[in-house]
Amino acid sequence: MSDEQDFISMSNQVGPIGWDAQQVYEDPKDADVVFLGSSRIMEGVRADLVEKSFSARLGRPAHVAMLALNWPGEDLHYYMLRDYLQHHHAALIVWNLPQPGSFTNEPHVQSSHWIRFDRNDNTLSSLPVRDRLSLYSEMVFGAPRALLAKIRPNLIGDDEKTFAAYGRYKNEDPERRLGYYGTPFVQDSMPVPSIGDGALISVSSPALDNAGPYPEPYQLHYIQAIVDLAKQHGSKLVFLHLPTVEEFGDTTLPEIASWSQVMGPNYSMIGVPGDVLFAGVTRERLPNFFANHNHFNRNGSTWFTETITPALLKAYSLNQ
Repeated sequence: MSDEQDFISMSNQVGPIGWDAQQVYEDPKDADVVFLGSSRIMEGVRADLVEKSFSARLGRPAHVAMLALNWPGEDLHYYMLRDYLQHHHAALIVWNLPQPGSFTNEPHVQSSHWIRFDRNDNTLSSLPVRDRLSLYSEMVFGAPRALLAKIRPNLIGDDEKTFAAYGRYKNEDPERRLGYYGTPFVQDSMPVPSIGDGALISVSSPALDNAGPYPEPYQLHYIQAIVDLAKQHGSKLVFLHLPTVEEFGDTTLPEIASWSQVMGPNYSMIGVPGDVLFAGVTRERLPNFFANHNHFNRNGSTWFTETITPALLKAYSLNQ
């Protein structure tokens, strides 16, 4: 994103545009925690529960932001975070890096809405020629829309500035009480794994399995750009591994690269291998916690948030 008009010109198919825009451009508060990523983090982590736990620990009202939209796209994550950090300070950024199955080496499908070479912040100039030509085409395609927005600005209504509004737009239950692939929702819960803050591990940990495919230049470029951006703004950056149904029984966390080699060893990942994370549930019962193989429903997001909160608190405290 380069400004609010670019942001809110995107289709609602990409996610809760009004909700994200409100947090980036209108929210006056700095953040204790910013969650950054795709729909998987948006629907897999309950920011309200994190905020409640942080408030209790800090002895003051904590503030948690969620910057997440649909479909893989580290370029989108970068521009969204860049605009956020131009207006706010974030103590801790928690980012769901691309995992196997969400790999892409192309510009985000909505990039024509926010790629502007006239506002280049040097992130584009170092891309390979092929990628710069691709983004130039996106810019040309989006130019008429950008011009129209100057004449007749896009507007976001107050009723669009919540995650619940996006649920209503999709004709889904805003509470994410969804059954697995359209089956009836079954209210369920299971004990939080007794790992405490042990979910916070080094990116050099043998628990991380380099399953590939390794990021190609476009994706790798923006992964590094986000790392650099967090560093420039004095924000602590940790990564988050969000489990899928297929990870049931796994003893490691599948990643697309050895992140210690990509970013260096001085970063941490929050993640729990499937054999520990799902130890309290049978394979037959596991779908009660998912809307599909990739996304938690209300059962799963509540349980997963409670599981990782001690690690979030530890990551935050290490930055103080």
